[in-house]
This record gives sequence, structure tokens and C-alpha cells, in this order.
Amino acid sequence: MAAQGGLSAGTQFPDITVHQVGKEIKTGELVKGKKVVFVGVPGAFTPTCHLKHLPSYVDDAAKFKEAGVEVIFVSVNDAFVMKAWAESTGADKADITVVAD
Repeated sequence: MAAQGGLSAGTQFPDITVHQVGKEIKTGELVKGKKVVFVGVPGAFTPTCHLKHLPSYVDDAAKFKEAGVEVIFVSVNDAFVMKAWAESTGADKADITVVAD
């Protein structure tokens, strides 16, 4: 059963281009063959996203990894801001992927 507004298991993920510093990635490549939680937030370093959303996933990163699930965050910020956000929250060390749209 899909989350409200989400995709059902096995549904093809929309293939869009996202960005990390120095590279562009198609989401189809990013999620292919994986179980993922794809989280979209309105902005890195915004109060709720910075203090609640991403840190809660960092705190539970080991549980996601144990379950074979990769966590990916996307926001409208540029790739440099997303990299800085991952570093400042520990998402990079928790193997949480962050990308810019």
C-alpha cells in the first residue's frame, strides 16, 4: 500500500535530473534496484527541515540501512547548499543521499 500521495511498490519512479556538486544524476539511476525513501523538503537550513526533518532520518539511519532502505533527500537548493547541509547535519556520515533539483 502506498503512502498518501506516494508511489506503490514496484511503480516506476519518475526519471528526472537531480544534482550533486560536479554531477547530474537521473533519479531512475539513483533508485534503480533499491528500496528507497525519497524525501522532498522545501529548503535546506529552513527551521523545521534543518532541526526536525533531516535530523530524524539521521537518527534512524542505521534502522533504514538494516532494512535495506536508502534514504534520499531532495530540495530546491543548489548542489553546494545541499552538500553543506548534509555535512552540517551528519547526513553525509549517515549515508543519506542529498540532491538538488
